[in-house]
Amino acid sequence: MLNRITLRQLFLILPIHFLTVLFGVFLLKLFLPTKLAIHATESIAYSTDNPFIIDFIREIFVNALYTVGVLVLPELFKLNHVPKKFINFILYPLFSFGVDSRGTGSAFGPNVVYALSCLSSKAEVSIRVFCHVFGPIFGGIIGGLIMSTMFPDDDSLHAS
Repeated sequence: MLNRITLRQLFLILPIHFLTVLFGVFLLKLFLPTKLAIHATESIAYSTDNPFIIDFIREIFVNALYTVGVLVLPELFKLNHVPKKFINFILYPLFSFGVDSRGTGSAFGPNVVYALSCLSSKAEVSIRVFCHVFGPIFGGIIGGLIMSTMFPDDDSLHAS
């Protein structure tokens, strides 16, 4: 969305991110002792009490704000001579914002949610999980659109 990578690069990067995490979870299951592997690779349990669309919108909202916050706040803090260590205090409400009816926070990593859902001992890949996989992706896209509109890159920095 910020035109820092091409669409072709994006379609190459996304599968690599998902496959790398799948491979990492697979290796954890393979090399960790069984009792530890079961807990280390357990899927993230989200409640299914809310309608799909509610959890999906919550994921989009939280991830769009996180994307904007994590990329814009460091620059704003640098301009205003505020120590960067305070960024996490400002972003904390996003970390604790519930994206399901139980108040479970977002994983901020759709590839992790997908990999753990696919390779956990329970192996639960249901449609309900996909709002926590695609929500962060759409949230990142919306966050990128917000940044490209409200906080555009300085073109002089990218001129070669």
